[in-house]
Amino acid sequence: MDQNLLKNEWIDELLVEVSEIFTEGIFGANMGLVETYHTIGCRIVKDIDVDDREKMYGQQIMQRIGKSLHIGKTTLYTCVKFAREYPTLDLLPLGKNITWTKVIKLLNPPKEQALPALPDKAYLKDVIERNLDFLIDNLTQGKKGVSLYLPYEYIDINMNL
Repeated sequence: MDQNLLKNEWIDELLVEVSEIFTEGIFGANMGLVETYHTIGCRIVKDIDVDDREKMYGQQIMQRIGKSLHIGKTTLYTCVKFAREYPTLDLLPLGKNITWTKVIKLLNPPKEQALPALPDKAYLKDVIERNLDFLIDNLTQGKKGVSLYLPYEYIDINMNL
């Protein structure tokens, strides 16, 4: 590469402008897709909310539209949910950082995972009794702690003497 090109100020200005054009283009494409799906959802909601059509024909409506437009039913149901939860795009919290993937995550937040159930007293007693010699040997040899590994968990026994 020509070293003189790297030293010219105009190339830096060109890079800045091209970068801005690229960023705005990506934003426009992302926003265009979000707007399209929102408009589709609003249009479907407008028709299926009439005379309980959703209850009578809901799945058939989505199948027919999806087949005709080559859009999956899940996407169509997401469009409807999007339109119902955000009647106007002004309510979206993501600003210029919006993408359809982010809208999907916003509409379907991850569920909190339940903590595993604690083992019951009988189970713990059985585990300790089966490993009693191991525990005694390790604890009497001056070790301050021992771990027992079970199929789905482990038990730490710490001795502070």
